[in-house]
Amino acid sequence: MVSILSFFPAGLGKLHAAKYQKGATLIEYALIVALIAVGVFLGAQFGIGETIQGLFEDANTAITEQTG
Repeated sequence: MVSILSFFPAGLGKLHAAKYQKGATLIEYALIVALIAVGVFLGAQFGIGETIQGLFEDANTAITEQTG
């Protein structure tokens, strides 16, 4: 059986093959999750949470002072 793609240049055959490639693999998803976990861990170690909490406390104090 002859495919219609056999009548076109080889580049179109590559486009046809690319159409059927699957998405990200399990390994790629695992690497993304690991990168996020490292970011969360480093954020906790360097006290980013305390800094953000301080910003919210300052905002709360300013609002409380304005409302009397």
